[in-house]
Amino acid sequence: MTKKRKNKIIKMCPECHSTKFQKDIRHQETYCTKCGLVILAPLTSGIIYPGYMYVDITKKI
Repeated sequence: MTKKRKNKIIKMCPECHSTKFQKDIRHQETYCTKCGLVILAPLTSGIIYPGYMYVDITKKI
């Protein structure tokens, strides 16, 4: 019998590995609520942000 897997991908902060994020609508930024790292911001800011770290937490069924 072949075991099936359910793929589950989560977003994590590349700095502290937290999965909690907050959007700042005024500045159009998304940041980590634990360490404060800005994850996403408009390209017009001229700064390159690291983005999310995607982690596969696939479990066997």
